[in-house]
Amino acid sequence: MSSHDYLLLLGSDAADAGQLEIARRHLQASGRITAASAVVHGPSVVDGDERCYFNQALRVSSALPRAGFAVTLKAIESAMGRGTVAGCLIDIDLAAEYGHDDAFVWQAADKLVHPLFVRLSAQLRPLD
Repeated sequence: MSSHDYLLLLGSDAADAGQLEIARRHLQASGRITAASAVVHGPSVVDGDERCYFNQALRVSSALPRAGFAVTLKAIESAMGRGTVAGCLIDIDLAAEYGHDDAFVWQAADKLVHPLFVRLSAQLRPLD
């Protein structure tokens, strides 16, 4: 079975970083988190959004192809209450897929434009 390696960007405007931890536990059911950045807290990257967010980048290895993995991410967001309450309890963005040489073979053009997400993705550290 082939494995796919993905770059994910997590964000939450909850009162603490606990929602990111819950999301990571959900992700472990669909793959293996192989690297993570530090969790950072700061203002939104969206103009006009005055909320603060906890953000983190993860590298996840999964047997699921990109389309199936994207569906899984939406299911995790839904299970965690996304869209049912005001604010953003969790946002999990599929930002890129790595090839065997660690270069991106696919990238969501709009996900890695903000310096915060570029910095977090560059700060991934192996967990093994």
